[in-house]
Amino acid sequence: RLLSVSGAPLYSEGEEVEEAVFYLSDVTEQKRREQALREAKEEAEEAKRIQSAFLANMSHEIRTPLTSIIGFAEAVGTEAEELSLAADSPLREHAELIEQSGKRLLDTLEGVLNLSQLEAGQMELRAEPIDVSNQARWAAEELSPRAQGKDIDLRLETQCARAQADEGGIQIVLRNLVS
Repeated sequence: RLLSVSGAPLYSEGEEVEEAVFYLSDVTEQKRREQALREAKEEAEEAKRIQSAFLANMSHEIRTPLTSIIGFAEAVGTEAEELSLAADSPLREHAELIEQSGKRLLDTLEGVLNLSQLEAGQMELRAEPIDVSNQARWAAEELSPRAQGKDIDLRLETQCARAQADEGGIQIVLRNLVS
């Protein structure tokens, strides 16, 4: 058992210490709880470290092929232009959609990494003027093919909406809401 001892002197009328009073308190359970909290905190810090390492590795593994996909989509779009295909050619539209979606996915990946860094206290959000209407339009355009595939009529009705916010954070929130 762990005990906490407190004591106080008792003075006589002549201001001399005549006796002392001691109080013993059993603090065993309190110390066990404190130790359990310390261990839980250490485990949480280790989990955060593992998460950061995982996200850094995942970022590299996803970023490399995604960069190639974006590059090939740009090349297909350029090739379609050089072939003088009609402006409404499905090839041009699809290449542009692949390129835009790849870039958005890359931005999302950056957002996830930024969020991880923010949670770890290694980064701050950048608040800047954002046109939320444009962000919502991009999210709707990106998710429109998925909505059509599920027979969902996705429409966007918006007025001018501006905010002082982190652009990446706004993109993630809007895509999550729309999806």
